[in-house]
Amino acid sequence: MAKSNFFINRLSAGKISTESGVYLFKTIAGAILYIGKAKNLRNRVSSYFSGNLEYKTRSMVSKANSVETLTVGSEFEAMLLEARLINKFRPKYNIELRDDKSPIYIVATKDTYPLLKVVRKKDLNQLKLYWGPFLSARETRIILKTLRQVFPFSDHKVTARPCIYSQIGLCSPCPSLINQTADAKKRLALRKLYLVNFRRVKNILNGKLRFVEKELVSEMKNYSKAQEFEAAGEVRNKLVLFQSLTAKQFLRFDYFENPNLREDIAQREISELKKLLLFHGVNVPVLSRIECFDISHLSGTNAAASMVVFLDGIADKSSYRRFKIRSASAKSDFDSIKEVIRRRMQNTSWSLPDLIIMDGGKPQVSAATQTKHLSVPVVGIAKRNETLVIKKRDIYEEVKLAGFALNLVQKMRDEAHRFARNYHHKLVEMLLKNIK
Repeated sequence: MAKSNFFINRLSAGKISTESGVYLFKTIAGAILYIGKAKNLRNRVSSYFSGNLEYKTRSMVSKANSVETLTVGSEFEAMLLEARLINKFRPKYNIELRDDKSPIYIVATKDTYPLLKVVRKKDLNQLKLYWGPFLSARETRIILKTLRQVFPFSDHKVTARPCIYSQIGLCSPCPSLINQTADAKKRLALRKLYLVNFRRVKNILNGKLRFVEKELVSEMKNYSKAQEFEAAGEVRNKLVLFQSLTAKQFLRFDYFENPNLREDIAQREISELKKLLLFHGVNVPVLSRIECFDISHLSGTNAAASMVVFLDGIADKSSYRRFKIRSASAKSDFDSIKEVIRRRMQNTSWSLPDLIIMDGGKPQVSAATQTKHLSVPVVGIAKRNETLVIKKRDIYEEVKLAGFALNLVQKMRDEAHRFARNYHHKLVEMLLKNIK
């Protein structure tokens, strides 16, 4: 890992390495203001001098005197290093650390067969072994899924039967299978293998990738010397998988390319959406709490609905709600929407939204606006052309979304769809279990 320091200006940015890595904005006194990761450090740092920065980002850059860069071998390593440094230094401008945003961590349990889990900060409790914070739940799960392909580990406690993942090599050896092994010597060897895999995953999360690689190379050579060629081949396959993980271009991760801080971008998205609504006759004086609804069902059965909430442009997952459609007559999205909006508006313990967005077009907006005593503006997002559907008396206008306003509405729509679909799948699963 190479370390370099540069003064904050466009000329110095041009001297920064083009490798993947992490950058740290520092004050003249050396205090760290912000830590970020980049596929290309030079391009990323240079973007802060583009002249197109929002207020909070401009404020951060104006306070910075220098930028320190740490180059690493791959994008994957950069992401792990960023999380470790944010956890260590807790920079002021890293929004992921704010308590109300409930950042994401990977934790290791203390079970006989330790597990790795993804949790929010509020669920860390007294757990001492954890890694993070990470940028998103999706990114974190990709990390674990990728590591599991190289060093299989379990995500469940010991059960009566081996899990389904043991059949495809992702839970190998499965703790449930180990416990059922009658031969004590073989059982001990399987448990040792499980713990070795788990230790290597922990080492990777701790940034000891080169150590793990050397360990695999040494193990492969030892098997070859002992003429255990089948075992040597298995280790070689692990090594190849591991090296693909640490290759320079590991494109499964989303790198945040906009130089502005997330809060600035969220404010810009809110501002652009508010202007668009006002231009088309929807006056929303304050646009702080936005709720987005979606319906999920299978040919009208096991219908479920989701309500996702964004506060000041950022997802507030603690306010998400899901609904099981109760009405026997709710055989369509139209009927389901009417029921859900009615139930939502009757719940006075939840703060009223400034705007409601329906996943869908004219039919969905029409159903929502038929709710009695509804005083909140309702719009829809039609997926085919990514247009905002606005009702003006009895006329429906479709407005083309673009830029920051489109980003915000798309995020909300996709999140509502994901949340509704997951709940619908749970309802179907419960139904199938009952039938069995």
